[in-house]
Amino acid sequence: MRPGIPPAGSVLPMRKEFPTPMRSIRRGTRGLVAVSAAMSVAAAILPQQAQAAPAPRAPALAAAVADDPLPEATPDEKYKAALVVNAGDDLNMQAKQDCDFVHEVSLRAIGAELNRAAVAAFAAGTVTGGSASACTLFIREGLFEANLRDQDIQQRERAERDARQAAAAAISLEATPRLLAMSNYDFVAQIIVFAAPGTRVKTQAEAAVRSDDPQQLSAFLTVGIFAAHRQDQIDAIDADGAKSEAEKEVARWRAAKARALAVLGIVATDGQLVLDDTNFVLLISTKAPAGSEVAAAAAEALGSFDPLLRKAFIETGIYESNQRDVTKALQKQAEENRTEARVILAKAQNSLVHPALVTAATAALAGSDTDISAFLRNGRYAVLSQTLRTVTPGRAGWYLRGAAAGTSVAAEGTGTAKALTDATWKVDTGLGDADCHSLESVSSPGYYLRESGYRVLLAANDGSDAFKTSATWCASAGKSGADVSLESKTKPGRFLRHLGNELWAAQSGMANDFDRPCNFNTNASWKFGDPTAPALTDKGTGEMCGDVAAVTVGTPDHFLQNRDDSKLFYGQVKATKLEAQTAPAFSNWANIGEIAGGNVNGATAGDSGCKTCPPPPIETLDDLMVIERSTGKLWLYPDVKRGAGARQAFGSSGWNGMRELTVGNFCQQSLRVKDVAAVVRSTGKLYCYPSNEDSLGTKREIGTGTSWNNMDKLAAGNMGVGTDLMDDLFAVERSTGTAYVYPDKEGGGLGTKIKIGAGWNGFASIAVGEFNNAGYADIIAIEPSGRKWLYPGNGGGKFAARIGLS
Repeated sequence: MRPGIPPAGSVLPMRKEFPTPMRSIRRGTRGLVAVSAAMSVAAAILPQQAQAAPAPRAPALAAAVADDPLPEATPDEKYKAALVVNAGDDLNMQAKQDCDFVHEVSLRAIGAELNRAAVAAFAAGTVTGGSASACTLFIREGLFEANLRDQDIQQRERAERDARQAAAAAISLEATPRLLAMSNYDFVAQIIVFAAPGTRVKTQAEAAVRSDDPQQLSAFLTVGIFAAHRQDQIDAIDADGAKSEAEKEVARWRAAKARALAVLGIVATDGQLVLDDTNFVLLISTKAPAGSEVAAAAAEALGSFDPLLRKAFIETGIYESNQRDVTKALQKQAEENRTEARVILAKAQNSLVHPALVTAATAALAGSDTDISAFLRNGRYAVLSQTLRTVTPGRAGWYLRGAAAGTSVAAEGTGTAKALTDATWKVDTGLGDADCHSLESVSSPGYYLRESGYRVLLAANDGSDAFKTSATWCASAGKSGADVSLESKTKPGRFLRHLGNELWAAQSGMANDFDRPCNFNTNASWKFGDPTAPALTDKGTGEMCGDVAAVTVGTPDHFLQNRDDSKLFYGQVKATKLEAQTAPAFSNWANIGEIAGGNVNGATAGDSGCKTCPPPPIETLDDLMVIERSTGKLWLYPDVKRGAGARQAFGSSGWNGMRELTVGNFCQQSLRVKDVAAVVRSTGKLYCYPSNEDSLGTKREIGTGTSWNNMDKLAAGNMGVGTDLMDDLFAVERSTGTAYVYPDKEGGGLGTKIKIGAGWNGFASIAVGEFNNAGYADIIAIEPSGRKWLYPGNGGGKFAARIGLS
């Protein structure tokens, strides 16, 4: 709820603002997992069931750090970090141990993001049970990421501050530092307090505050307040019965001059207002930025022998020229952004290792200037984490994994359904060569894939030049004729190869056993893809208590396709067990990406398809909505009594630019069908697409005001909040691990989020559905180890004590 409009003379409380979205989302929600450099032994190729399962993790999870910390930051690394806080000449600071150095950074940091990140790193590095690795990692990477966020914030705040200063000058409001530092919302609220009752300025300010729309608030400050104040002045002068018409005309002209100076953020003095028109325009020409349209228009008016041109400039010309300045600045920024996005796209295409970045950049460039801006701020950083999979016949599709016992490749579709949390890699600029790449483990920050004596290991970055070179790989077209091969920087001519149960930097030949020519080209080629993130979806089968379908987001084969029968895994909650059921077979399952379950085509048990006939019994038959990677198409697999019919196309293309595919009633209130919702990767916007039963309708943005690229594990269900007429939305904030429920709203959309709890980023996957048949949606959460928990729903966005499922 927004505070009401205060009476005149009162001071509004400051509103707490949401944090600015991160510029760099390179870490997402990963914790600092214990991986010892000493334990990084020879790489191995092992089927998944041969891997030791990670230790179970509780839902209220704090980030852990390595028991064996990373090597201390080098003097050169500390020097570069010190430069950020203007301490490049402070040798005493640079001689301190890592956590003491980070503490010093927190004291010297000017930007809020850098200060906050430094305090958090110091706390993580010094708290009981913590590790100095958190401080070391901050010095190497986190400090620079936080500083970039501060720079973004400062640039945006500078432009907003200039607009607030001009608005304050327009109504003669003293622009104190405290006032200019406020958010636009709070600043306009103070204008309400300052403005006289009944004025247009006050009325329009109240409307802007009530809207709580950032664009409307900005429009009021840059345009609306000037027009409103002008009319207020004219009305006040016209209504003054004590003045003669001649006196009123003088007052009107003084007011016009004051408004003209306010365009430049200047509160006019009496001395300036008594200047004749020529000298007043000369004053503006000296105050306007050099080379601006305002300065040019003022010079043109001064150069004319016609005094009416100077009057016209004061009355209208300064506003028109100022708008041209604004338009030119926006166009210049938009073109610079578009150029930068094109460069990013070209580099991503040439790199061969960033297919997701290519998709995101292409989508942004096909969109609006706003889409490109969002891509540059956040979108490009959200798609750098990827998987590497093998292409060798017989082992195609296996994952390159990094674990505490070294680096391995794990077979898909074998063993129990587990999250391959160690199979995701941050593919970034090469530590030893900016034209190449380094692969950092997402589950073990600070640990990289490196070559050591021809073996390929997962090892901690010690900051040395030797390590940086050994952890650098140069991409080229795959030796298999497709995909990508990675050449070792330390061993030119040798490529990352899997052989037997091991990984090597190898070349085709007979110099060593691991160089054997057999299958070398395919063994040394890799397919880059989306990060693995297993998910669950409520999967109805005509029963009131829905079953659960385990799938893999990005690489569904791992859960959806067995080695021989291509059947979907089914599990039904029975007391404390998730029992496997006979699963339907699905065809055309190659290249399937994200998946979600729900009744989208409106079919029910016994449904003849007649839409004018009496409705059949309410016994919904859920469908599967899937995104096909290779084409970007959205398909519906209709489910009929535990079976699946021929798939139907519901979206022609572009869906591979979407994430967090979800099915639920968000656009329309319906007992017959559910809508499809998804997040656009490049912009972070969440849209719902109403179901027409045989196609999807026009998209509608929901959940405005939230950066949805910072949210994951989206799932829909009735959690007993909002109107209960539509579905609520469950989501986990990636940067904090906090879980929220967004209530439904009558007419569609999402209400104000309700916090459920912290630590939910410790789970690999989340499903929302009525699993225990108690009337409200429950949650099934799966740990990376594969352990499953049921959180029974009690309504009101609350859940009972969790139950372990075996």
